[in-house]
Amino acid sequence: MLHDPPNKAWRLRDHREEARKIASEILKGTSLEYLVEKGKIIAIADEMERIAKQADIYASSVDRWLLSKLVGEDYSLFPVEDVKLKNIFNPKFYQSIRERPAENYVNKFAESLNNLIRHIRDPRLAYHVLYASYEPIWIELGLPSGPADTRAPTHTVFDHNYATASMMNWLLKGREPDGILLYIDLGRVQRFISSSRKLRDLWVSSYLASALAWRLFWIFVRALGPDVMVLPTCRGNPFYYHSLISELIANGIDESVINEIKKISAKIAGYDPEKDIIPRYAVVPVTATFILPSLDVLKEFEEFRELDVNKGVKGLEEFVEKKYEEIWREIYGLVVKTLETETVKNRLGDLAVKARELLEECRKYGFDKVPPLPLRVIALSTSENGFKGERYMLYHHMLELLRDRENERKLYKSSPEERLELTKMTLQPVKTWPEPKEAERRKGFEYCSVCGRLPAIIVLPSDEEEYGKYLDLKLEPIFSMGERLCPYCLIKRLLSFSEILGPVVDHLLGRASKKRTSEGLKLKFPSVSDVALIPFKRSFVENVMKLDKDQRLAEELAVWINEILQKLVKSEEDSVMPAERDLLEKVKKMKSSRLAEELESMLLTDSEAAFLRTYRLKRDEKEEMFSPRREWLKLLERIRKHEEMSKYVNLKEIEGLNTYYVIAKCDADNMGKIIRGKVKEGFRITVEEYLSNALEGEAREVVKAIIEGRLQQAVKICGGAGVRDPEDRVNEVEGFIKSLKEKGEIIIALSYHSALSRALMANAIRDAEIVKKHDGITVYAGGDDLLALVPVKNSLKMVYELRKKFSFPSEDLKGFEKIKNYLIPSLATASRSFSIYITHYMFPLYTAISRSGELLEDEAKESVWVKEDEKIEKDTIALAYSPRGGEQYVVLPLSNIGDPERNLARSLGDIDAIISEIEEGRFSVSLIYDLYNSRETLKKLSKKGREALLEMVIRDIFRRNCEMQDKQQCEKVAEAWVRRLVESYSLQRWKKRDKEPGSYMEQFILALKLYRSGLRGVE
Repeated sequence: MLHDPPNKAWRLRDHREEARKIASEILKGTSLEYLVEKGKIIAIADEMERIAKQADIYASSVDRWLLSKLVGEDYSLFPVEDVKLKNIFNPKFYQSIRERPAENYVNKFAESLNNLIRHIRDPRLAYHVLYASYEPIWIELGLPSGPADTRAPTHTVFDHNYATASMMNWLLKGREPDGILLYIDLGRVQRFISSSRKLRDLWVSSYLASALAWRLFWIFVRALGPDVMVLPTCRGNPFYYHSLISELIANGIDESVINEIKKISAKIAGYDPEKDIIPRYAVVPVTATFILPSLDVLKEFEEFRELDVNKGVKGLEEFVEKKYEEIWREIYGLVVKTLETETVKNRLGDLAVKARELLEECRKYGFDKVPPLPLRVIALSTSENGFKGERYMLYHHMLELLRDRENERKLYKSSPEERLELTKMTLQPVKTWPEPKEAERRKGFEYCSVCGRLPAIIVLPSDEEEYGKYLDLKLEPIFSMGERLCPYCLIKRLLSFSEILGPVVDHLLGRASKKRTSEGLKLKFPSVSDVALIPFKRSFVENVMKLDKDQRLAEELAVWINEILQKLVKSEEDSVMPAERDLLEKVKKMKSSRLAEELESMLLTDSEAAFLRTYRLKRDEKEEMFSPRREWLKLLERIRKHEEMSKYVNLKEIEGLNTYYVIAKCDADNMGKIIRGKVKEGFRITVEEYLSNALEGEAREVVKAIIEGRLQQAVKICGGAGVRDPEDRVNEVEGFIKSLKEKGEIIIALSYHSALSRALMANAIRDAEIVKKHDGITVYAGGDDLLALVPVKNSLKMVYELRKKFSFPSEDLKGFEKIKNYLIPSLATASRSFSIYITHYMFPLYTAISRSGELLEDEAKESVWVKEDEKIEKDTIALAYSPRGGEQYVVLPLSNIGDPERNLARSLGDIDAIISEIEEGRFSVSLIYDLYNSRETLKKLSKKGREALLEMVIRDIFRRNCEMQDKQQCEKVAEAWVRRLVESYSLQRWKKRDKEPGSYMEQFILALKLYRSGLRGVE
């Protein structure tokens, strides 16, 4: 990992000496000092340097191999002094690095690393800390990201060094590679997550899947080092930092070291262990690829003593399967054990006792032995697969073998229910709580109302009075009347309680805080109604807080609010979204304690209970219906009529009591092909374009000349640069390029995957922060995919930002994300498709999530947008509105044909802008309906040669609905919209098996209407 210095680009002539000097400074006086002797990196002498050189070669990316074939044995040819960094996914994007790292800062970098690891006597932990802080400390010091090679500047020194460290695992035994490519995947995860009836189920399902996967991955990462895990990466990974901090605490490492790693985690991984207690988002995918040393090397480690090396790689697969089942069995036991604690018994009452008894009973049928997510493991040995090609092809070759094996195994899909003893379980009536009546007992069993696949063991009464005999009504928002839960779904629901989740997370991830996880966590699970109503809550609270200037008025409003809240049946636990937490902080600073108290109570009350549920109240021995919604509307009317209060509170700024929310789902397009180096499908760049832009200086001119067929020119440049046998070199490069063109892919190297996994992890963390910014809740963020819930009002802005920053996180630095002076390549011209599903809070969550996934896969990802002779596939959003009476959906493109880098997600910005124009009173609401009623006419006019008529009709509609007094301004704004809409008039959408294309204009108008309906949702 230290074989190239981070400042290599500026020390080309003496970079080897610089690497030895920096390595010596970092490792002196540490438990890793045995790697340094007389200032020279060794592998218990010179062997490690030899292995590092070999690993460097095997890990190098396609551009460096292209350069190598060009220069032959003299690798110093075609020097480039100018320092640039190109985007490894699309090298058309680059940035010049003008700032040279100052010598004193490079020394400070080495000194800072040394200070961290010199007190750690365990070499394993010292290496972990070095890995976790190596790149982050360079970033924190404000130092720039230099390329690994200025002639092939497609990846940083850090990408290359981390990749080289990974490749060394295959070269520990000698000159020939000998190691294992291990692939682990937890299957059916989408089914597991979408089997959710409540938002708490959804979050727990996703987090549990991520945590289970990580606990399995951690076996290898902990023992062998973070470099063994390639996809996903440990760089910037909050789960890795959490488990590492836990390991440091458990081993009594100096607190100064632990605090420094916590600071790095907060800055680089977006996770602060003291504040967050556990990683906030499920960012670890359930699939991972590892580069492991050979089986006999593994066997030397305590963690792998049970490994049966006589079975070869099959023994490793069985080892992983066994460990996975052990992890699940421990989790199952922990849940059962926590149900015995007094804290849980006090919260759940009889349910805690009965749930424990029933889960113990279900051990007989294998629920404790069979994890809810099936496991697929593939292990391939480099030495058993007869690889005889060039060194740069090894990793690529192993990935191809893995893909073939994966495709074979995909033919056999397994489900956990196949391994459970369900026949034995259902031979007699299934034991449930509450115990069924005689008529119900004769049925034998009820299916779980959440997953719908397994027998329920908790069957709650549908009648309120009957329900109250068994459970406190305060628990009803968590355990609903009429709900039926199987063992797996019961465990998921129980894990939504901090007292139960805490010990489970401690076991899976470790504890990274001084606080006990169950105490510090205090997780609050909002409901979908909380998501729907956060715009109302935010606008109401921020407006009425203005009354803090007048204590008398504040007191009066507090009394009005209390009149509503005192009649509510509040839930057993308070639900707080991040947005509500933000509002609570503001409320606590108010002078008026009474109004602050009532606003806090409103924010802490479940939104369904506070605004939407209808209650039967007894008054004077008579029953009457109480509607909080109606009462809140009356309260707003009282404010409007109150002469003094209405001067402070702007009712126009207060959002409506919306009953609709959005499920937002997205997935990177062609991610499988991106992983395999299919750059045309993945990044919209041909192999020839990629290769002609990958190099710099004269080497680039040679490659361009070869690609363009100017071979004599290429030979001439090579000869002038001192290349031996220039014709042979040019012919070899030409053959190399030709073979890549035929395959339609670049060769996949570890350096490429190192940069890719780093970009995906950075994107996952960025996605989650964008969702939070728009008052949403992240269910999972995998870097390529995302599932979130968000208020309707913020949904288009959120998707707009998610799509733009997926490709270009920085406006000024196209193709890169910048942290201080350090550049991380973004996914640039890769694309991403979305679905946003606007649905009612009472619509079944499982159905809505399932439908949202179908629209993403079957509509958005199946779209082809055509304009004249050009087309763009995928990169589309499906927008659906699902009122309780039916569903309508549209699809819109998210990039522009001919220029996919400009105006990403423009259609969403246009819809949002028109709605804003209406809300601000520039246009009337009838603009939407006039456009909608004219859609057939506009569709017919959206053809070449009819542009003038199309403009005339659109202009007339905008003019007719303009509400601005200034007619000149009205004309100007209307004309701007005419030009904007007509610009895309000829854009058409095709889908497989379509007989005729769909019109963009028609889809845009319908999207405008559907989104407006979702904003108004009041059913």
